[in-house]
Amino acid sequence: MILQEPFLTKVVNICDGDTITVAAWGQKVRIRIAWIDAPEDGQPGSREAREELKGLILDGLVKVQIMEADCYGRYISRVWTEEGKEINEAMLASGWAVYYAPKFRSEYHQRVEREARERRVGVWGFHGFQMPKAFRQAKRRRR
Repeated sequence: MILQEPFLTKVVNICDGDTITVAAWGQKVRIRIAWIDAPEDGQPGSREAREELKGLILDGLVKVQIMEADCYGRYISRVWTEEGKEINEAMLASGWAVYYAPKFRSEYHQRVEREARERRVGVWGFHGFQMPKAFRQAKRRRR
């Protein structure tokens, strides 16, 4: 299901630095924020990424535009604060998320990440930071 127009909804949970749960269609719906990948639980920066996202969603309301559903039942979505600040961009600019786009490419979001990396903010300030995708893959191999 892809919605053409963004809709305003209430955030009921901040799962981690790139996933939220919202109230939509009379149920709780998991939203994976498009174009970003935040540090995983147990990885340096995971707590900070979650706190950064929480700070962006102070009032608990967001605008969501669903792009597609993923294999985990989450909706990959663009997300904005009620005032119109793009959360995807803000997380990249703060350095608490990295650019991640397996399907929908965004040169703009790639540039925002590159600028954060050059400023060495967020995860880019950690020596030897491992990309979240690589961290997940290594964790799976250890099991």
